[in-house]
Amino acid sequence: MFVGMVFSLIAITSYSSNDSTDQYRNYFSLRGEGKQWVVKHYQLEFSPESIKAGNGNIVMKGRSEYSTDSYHFHVYALYGDENKVIQSHSVNSHEDLDITHIPTGTIESSDGISLPPDQIKKIHMTIEWYDMESEQWLDERIDLFNKDTSFN
Repeated sequence: MFVGMVFSLIAITSYSSNDSTDQYRNYFSLRGEGKQWVVKHYQLEFSPESIKAGNGNIVMKGRSEYSTDSYHFHVYALYGDENKVIQSHSVNSHEDLDITHIPTGTIESSDGISLPPDQIKKIHMTIEWYDMESEQWLDERIDLFNKDTSFN
């Protein structure tokens, strides 16, 4: 009887874990444009366990070269009334960097929690960079997704 209970428990656990991983998997490929930057091919993949984000490019408009030693970008998703950070990346270097083309890299949530993609209202990116010529920080917000306008 004990052996039967163990096999039943293993079968239920296997069925439950397979069922939950296939519950949903949604994929977004996003693009956005601001005054100085274009975001291309930014990808989000949602599953019940995680969010995978990135694999895109941030491209400076109208420039073939632009040097700085520091920049940051953050990607936010609006769920309800709360902005949640999906991806964040910062670079502070002792050398000049050309930031006319910035690959976003790819991250995957490590906490095992994913938010349902149907609850996303908006997604945007902010990019900040240090302008060495004017010796000040500049920033721009780039809208990537708006549920109210994207599916109408």
